[in-house]
Amino acid sequence: MIGVAARADEEGAAREFFELFKTPWEFYQENATYEVIIDTVGETALSCNAGTIIVFSSDITPFDDKKRCIINKGEQTLLSTPEGEELPLFGKLLCFDEAEHPLLYTEEDRRIAGYARRNGTSSLLRVGYDLFQEVRHVLTLWQEKKFSRFPTLDLHIFLLRNWILKSGVPVIEIPPKPPGFAFIVCLTHDVDFYAIRKHFLDHTFWGFLYRGWFMTLMDFLRGRVPLDRAIANWMAVLLLPFVYLGLVRDYWIQFHRYRAIEKDLYATFFVVPFKNRTGIGFAGAGRRATRYDIDDIESEIPPLLSSGFEIAVHGIDSWCDPDRGRLEREKVSRVTGQEETGLRVHWLCLNELSFHCFEKSGYSYDSSLGYNDAAGFRGGTAQAFRPLGVEKLLELPLNIQDTALFYPDRMNLDEEKARDVVDDLVKTVRKTGGVLTVNWHHRSLAPERLWGKFYLDLLNLLKEEKPWFATARQAVHWFQKRRSVKFGTVTTSSSGLTLNVSVKGNRNGPDLLLRVHMPENDGEKDFFRMACGRSRCVEISFSGSGELTLSLTTRQTS
Repeated sequence: MIGVAARADEEGAAREFFELFKTPWEFYQENATYEVIIDTVGETALSCNAGTIIVFSSDITPFDDKKRCIINKGEQTLLSTPEGEELPLFGKLLCFDEAEHPLLYTEEDRRIAGYARRNGTSSLLRVGYDLFQEVRHVLTLWQEKKFSRFPTLDLHIFLLRNWILKSGVPVIEIPPKPPGFAFIVCLTHDVDFYAIRKHFLDHTFWGFLYRGWFMTLMDFLRGRVPLDRAIANWMAVLLLPFVYLGLVRDYWIQFHRYRAIEKDLYATFFVVPFKNRTGIGFAGAGRRATRYDIDDIESEIPPLLSSGFEIAVHGIDSWCDPDRGRLEREKVSRVTGQEETGLRVHWLCLNELSFHCFEKSGYSYDSSLGYNDAAGFRGGTAQAFRPLGVEKLLELPLNIQDTALFYPDRMNLDEEKARDVVDDLVKTVRKTGGVLTVNWHHRSLAPERLWGKFYLDLLNLLKEEKPWFATARQAVHWFQKRRSVKFGTVTTSSSGLTLNVSVKGNRNGPDLLLRVHMPENDGEKDFFRMACGRSRCVEISFSGSGELTLSLTTRQTS
C-alpha cells in the first residue's frame, strides 16, 4: 500500500493521478503502516516508518542540506534519467549540488534533479519537482505542441513504478490495456462535409478547384504526389459538372467505403447536428458552418449502427453553452435512437469551462482534446481521464488527425515523414498502454485529398500490433470499469498473493488485467545496485468483484 501525504490543494490531482496509475493507495493516515510513502508536503515523512520514502518538492525540506540545493527558475525544461528516459517539466525545480545515486538530470546542463540515499533503515528518494502540481498543470493547461510526443503523465507513472521496484517493493496495478491486447485503438471520422453538391461557388467549391488542380500540379512537380493520384484529382475537377448534374456519383459520400475498409474495426462517426451555424463567438468565421446536418444523412445511419459503428455528436456550440450542447445531443439521439452520446467539437474548440459544459449537456464522453496542427498527447496521457472538477465525464484524447499531418499550414508532412510520426506514436502507446485515437475525416478518402492509401497502410500497421479496436464509447466504458475498481486486503506469502477487488463498472467488453511486478535484483537487496527497475510480472485477468489469487513463482521478465 502507498500512503500519500499531499497538500489540500493537490488532492484532486492526486486522485486523478492514481486513477491513471491504478494501484493500491490512500491518503496518509498517522497510525497506518505503508510500504511506500509519497510526501509532497516536505516533512510528513520525517515521522514515518516505511521502507521507501519518496519526497517530491521544489522547496528546500528538512531532508535537504541547504548548502547543496540549487533553486532553479520555474521554466519549462526536460529531465532525463540515467537510462535515457525523458520527462517534460512545467513548474519549479530544485536541483542538488551532488549525489552518489542520481535519479534525474536536467537535459540542458546535467544538474541533478533527483537522487536516492539511505535514510536509516529506509530508502529515501528525493525528487526536486512537485508531482501533483505537475499533474494538475498538464490536466488543466494541457501541453504545447513542442511537447506533443510526450505522454507526460504516463511517464510520471513509469518513473514512479520503476523507483518503487528499485527500492525492492512489489507493485500491484491494473494496467491501461485489456488482457491479450497491446493497447486500444479508436478509429474516428469527423463528418465536416457530406456531399460536394451541397457546395456551389462557395469557399469550399473554389478550394476544391484550387487544391484539386493547381496544388496537385505543384505537389506532383515537387514529387509529393504520384502521377496516378494527380490524374485522379485532375479527372475529378473535370467531371465536377457531371456530379452536379447527378450523372457521376458524388465524391465526398464515403460512408460505404469506410464500412468496407474497416469492417469489424468499429469506428465512430462524429456528425453535425445543425447545418449553417457558425457558432457562438465566431462572428465572421462563416467557414465553420457546415452545409449539411444529421437529417441529410439519416439514411446512412442504420447501416452504420447495424454494422457495429457508433454515431456521436460533432458539436458546434457544446464547448461553451450547455443549453445549446444539450440541444445538439438530443438532435443526434433522436435520429440514432441512442440516449448515451459522446462528443467531439468542430474545430476542436475548448476552453477552461468546456468540460463542465459537456457534462451539463449530458454527454458521457468528449474526444476534443487534440492538436489541429500536431500529432501526439495534448492531454499528456494515452488514457481516457476525468478532467479536474467534473464528476462523470471522461475525456478520450485525440492523437492523430489527417489534416494536421498533411495540410500545408499545419505539419505539412509528406507520406514518408508522416509514417515516421505515426510509428513513433504507436511505439509510445505500445509501451505505456492506453488508447491511440485516430481522426480520419469522412472526405479524406476522396479527391482532392486522396489520403486513402495512407489510411489503409495505417490500418495494416495497427492490425500488426494486435490492439483492441473499439468505438469511442466502448473504450470509455472499459476505462469506466477500470476506474471503478477498489482494492481490498492484500495478503502475501512466499509463493503467492491474494487480493480482494470490487468492480462496479459495466461488465461488457474485455476483462481487466491485474499485474504484480516483483523486483529483480540479482541477489542484491540494496536499492542502489538494483538492475534498473527490472521486474518479473505475474498477471491474471478478471471481470468482476471477488478474491484473486496469483502464484508468484512464475517468472516473466519485463
